[in-house]
Amino acid sequence: MSSNLRLRVLSALILIPAAYGLFYVGGGWLVAVLGLIAVVMMHEWTSMTEGEAVWPLLLLEVMALVGALLMTGFGHPMKAVLFSLVAAVLVGFAAWMMTRRPLWAMLGMLYVIIPCVSLLSLRSEPGHGFGWTLWVLVIVWATDIGGYAAGKSIGGPKLAPRISPNKTWAGLLGGMALAAIASFGIGAGFALPVSGIGLLLTGAGLAVWAQLGDLVESAVKRHFGVKDSGSLIPGHGGILDRVDGLVFVAPVVAFAIATL
Repeated sequence: MSSNLRLRVLSALILIPAAYGLFYVGGGWLVAVLGLIAVVMMHEWTSMTEGEAVWPLLLLEVMALVGALLMTGFGHPMKAVLFSLVAAVLVGFAAWMMTRRPLWAMLGMLYVIIPCVSLLSLRSEPGHGFGWTLWVLVIVWATDIGGYAAGKSIGGPKLAPRISPNKTWAGLLGGMALAAIASFGIGAGFALPVSGIGLLLTGAGLAVWAQLGDLVESAVKRHFGVKDSGSLIPGHGGILDRVDGLVFVAPVVAFAIATL
């Protein structure tokens, strides 16, 4: 086993049980920990896009984050999303005054806040809240693990060589396969209201969407000439590097469940 793979496995052995316990407990603990993680993500984003942390912008973004998390915690996720959109415009104006890069500041704030609101909204779903949340997390983890294993062992044609040279079509298919299996297992175990075929197809489809999230973050890093968003998690880089798939998947699932 390569040293990088060992680091990934060791990190996963720590992070997966921790995430399971946190989302199982839920409530104020979940809001607080998600808030702390989101602040680190915002710091990573501003450091990556600006070359260093812009503290006045970070303060405004954290204030918006706190407001959105509190609204969601009190059962108003849609209001939290609307609040975040308005706050993003204000942050964009402030960024234009300070750094002349309003779009990156606005995108970064929404890139962090919307997934956090989505995860809290999923967890609060009556009846299946914990099951839905764990389902999303496991699909994203399975996509990453299946993609890494298949890509390393099979290789083959590159998926997007100009954006992420290490990713292959075999890795995408491996991630889709493991995500479909994981989706079926978690969905059946928690009696989620989706058919077996639906679970398999949705798991595979969300794996593609998660992979797109990975590629988008890779494109941003390549644009700004950085290898990793940070170095907080051994074997994975920063938090943004670890949750790029989740950032894309969580809002889609939360919106689908809220509207169906």
